[in-house]
Amino acid sequence: MNLLEIRTEFVKQSGRYDLVINTNTYADKGANYFINSGQDYLDRQGVVIPEAEGKIIRTISSNVYYLDFQKRCRVIQSVWANNAFNRVELEKMNWEDLRNLYDSPISEISTGMPLYYCPAKLREVDVADKNNTGMFINFTKANSYDYRGILILPPVDENYDIEVFGKFYQKKLVLDEDSNYWSIEAPSTLIVAALHQLEISYRNVKARLEWEGIIMEDLRNLDMDIVEEETSSISTMGE
Repeated sequence: MNLLEIRTEFVKQSGRYDLVINTNTYADKGANYFINSGQDYLDRQGVVIPEAEGKIIRTISSNVYYLDFQKRCRVIQSVWANNAFNRVELEKMNWEDLRNLYDSPISEISTGMPLYYCPAKLREVDVADKNNTGMFINFTKANSYDYRGILILPPVDENYDIEVFGKFYQKKLVLDEDSNYWSIEAPSTLIVAALHQLEISYRNVKARLEWEGIIMEDLRNLDMDIVEEETSSISTMGE
């Protein structure tokens, strides 16, 4: 089903015809919010659908030590750096350890092949923060709560293609013809999840819990299908 079909059925089941312009076109007037909130809820439930995983590829230039992106990334799993001669997986470090390892101002850190990464602390509290000298990493983003990012150290000595592997939310449904994993493979579950989000807006705890029970049952069945698919070619137990 595409977004228009999902929205039409959601409105019919909820009785909230005020969430569309009219019943001729079922154009959105608020229904999309609950549908997209519902699919984000499904993504967070931990069912390991193959479509949850993906990667971002960016090229960074010499002397650069960070990468930011806004691609609905939930979890960064691994980071790889590639040039014409090598492809290496970067070692993840936490912020404090990386700061202790590279304790000089960024302008004094020698460039080289990237070795480490950590999720970046991008929030800019004071616009003057990034202009202060002598600080560890002077990179922030205005409105940075909208972004994910990583620090890459040492600063690279040439152009590198950086691959960020992780888990991502399904793409938002915006246009009537849009579709994604949930709308195609589990449309009824997506509609129920949208109804669940609607009940949250009503503060109706009993109805919310009832919808959650239905969703969890759907997801258990989906998870069983995925496990069966993954194990269908396995004939012997590993040691």
